[in-house]
Amino acid sequence: PSPAVEATPRPAPAPVAPRTIEVKLASRPALARVDIDGRFAKIRTPNKVELAPGTHRVELRSGDRVGSFTIDVAPGRNASWCFDFDTGTRHAGKCP
Repeated sequence: PSPAVEATPRPAPAPVAPRTIEVKLASRPALARVDIDGRFAKIRTPNKVELAPGTHRVELRSGDRVGSFTIDVAPGRNASWCFDFDTGTRHAGKCP
């Protein structure tokens, strides 16, 4: 019999960065119009949107009230945001 040949281990492939990441946007009150990077995202809160990794400017409109904030989208980072029109603040996660 011929001697067994050991296979040379191959390095694991490098992880591929995702092209988009699902981001959840909510507001209090709900049903705010969503603009992302100056463009209407064609959604209202609460909803999900696919965004490329990077920094994005989010603007929410509820009647005559406008709330805007910046989010950093990256694998492993928070991907859920809530804006409270009554306090003018945004926070990570679901709306209270």
